[in-house]
Amino acid sequence: MTVRHPVHRLVALSVILFLSLGLLSFPVTAAQATDEPIRVSLLHRYDSADDRAIVISVDTVQQIIRLRNYETGRDYTLDYDNATYIYDAAGNALSAGRIPAGEIVSVTFLKNRKHLNSLTLTSIDWVMEDVTNYRLLGTEGMARIGGEAYRMDHRTLILADGVPAYPEDILETDTLRVCGIDHDIYSITVTRGHGYISLSSDQVDENTSLVGAWIELDNQIIRRISPNMLISAPEGHYQLGIRGSRTRFNTEVEVTRGQETVIDTSVVEVTRPKTGAVVFHLLPEDGSIVVDGVPALLDTPNIYEYGEHMLIADAEGYKELRSTLKVGEPSATLTIELSKSEEQEEPEKDASTSASDSSSEASSASTAETSDSTEANSGDTGSTGASAAGYSSSDSANSTDSGISSDAGSSAQNGSSVNPRTSEGSNPNHANTGSAESSVSTSATTGSTKSSAATTATTKVATGDRVIEGYYISFDAPEDTTAYFDDIYIGEIPISFPKYSGVHSVTLKKKGYKTRSFTIDVDDTETNVIYSFPELISKDYVPVNVDISGNDVSGN
Repeated sequence: MTVRHPVHRLVALSVILFLSLGLLSFPVTAAQATDEPIRVSLLHRYDSADDRAIVISVDTVQQIIRLRNYETGRDYTLDYDNATYIYDAAGNALSAGRIPAGEIVSVTFLKNRKHLNSLTLTSIDWVMEDVTNYRLLGTEGMARIGGEAYRMDHRTLILADGVPAYPEDILETDTLRVCGIDHDIYSITVTRGHGYISLSSDQVDENTSLVGAWIELDNQIIRRISPNMLISAPEGHYQLGIRGSRTRFNTEVEVTRGQETVIDTSVVEVTRPKTGAVVFHLLPEDGSIVVDGVPALLDTPNIYEYGEHMLIADAEGYKELRSTLKVGEPSATLTIELSKSEEQEEPEKDASTSASDSSSEASSASTAETSDSTEANSGDTGSTGASAAGYSSSDSANSTDSGISSDAGSSAQNGSSVNPRTSEGSNPNHANTGSAESSVSTSATTGSTKSSAATTATTKVATGDRVIEGYYISFDAPEDTTAYFDDIYIGEIPISFPKYSGVHSVTLKKKGYKTRSFTIDVDDTETNVIYSFPELISKDYVPVNVDISGNDVSGN
């Protein structure tokens, strides 16, 4: 008989007990499998990686991240879930909603399922915040930031209002966030965009126009008011002022990105000018006096605004007198005696004019000294000066415009004008950033052509810009759209106007559509240039949820 050790008996009893209670089980074959699904963890499993991807957008509702592969410039979309690992550059966990658009990241994912496994913000890139000193339109493939050159091409992601854009979509007043590696720009994000300011009317009342006055925003943006102008300005809060044309107006204004703020000019305060009545006596009596180009009445009150005016007195057989008339009192009398032309070679003689605020006239003798009048020698120029009670006529002989001043801005035919901003000229760079919308396209033609638009803009060119005589800029699309060149109204597209070299802003506006601005870089060659802009987007348009490649990611 075999005697078992007590321990052996204990093990045998334990096995029997476990079997009887069903506590010990063995693997089952496929034939024995139940309907319960087999769960497979995707944790740390992936078949693709992108070490230098750029974040286009993050949709936290649909849990979708849109990315651009910088090496190829192609865009793709990945979904994520609670099993996706997201880290910042220091390795700390990060929520998807805190991933900045335009950030450079490293991702791993399952290619077939388009599922994001992990995303990590890179620590090898550089970021420049609040960039305002830049030039994106320049030599092909290059941009300048703070005076330093960087590489930028179709792979560079440009984001404006959260959607991909082109360099032309960015105005010089926008503020940017720029990310890159080495001297390559990977992404540009507009952090402070632009909106628009317009006036409800150029006319305050039937007698007062604002054209030629100045509009100021915090002394940062100063523009001379032109007909139907539309000012682009960085979004934000401003103190707005209007000065000139006998007006004074101050208000606070909020500029919202992509929106137009209309200033009600019906409440602009108009300052009525002070005027004085001047009675002219002329010797000889058959002569004539012209003030500011308008014939004056002799021996009858003439009404002039306070200030300086150009006076010309002339008579047959006498020397012409050119002087500045200074008006500073409600009324006065001015006597002018001209010198005969035969006396040009004779010694100078004193000729006096006098004006008083009473009805009395000063003597025409060579020197008449009174408490309210002064005299000046005419000499061979035939000019005579006198002042009384705030009025004076000072010598400005041989000058055709001395003493004349005007607040009116330079105007073009049919009331339009162009005032290009200063900039260095070069060929336009139309970098393709992959946007579903078409960018601005240009074409150049040689030879001189006449303007095909009803409005032809002409004005003095700002320093740094150059008018290319005999050549034109043309806008041919979109048709029936109002166009502004450097904030100044130039008419309806199609339109042509004189060619100005340099960097300029173009704003397009149409009722029922979103206003949009572009930056163009006009070269200084003797060619005509034609710009075709994208169609404007309806204000009621609801964008389809697609990635840049046109793939529908809405789940529909």
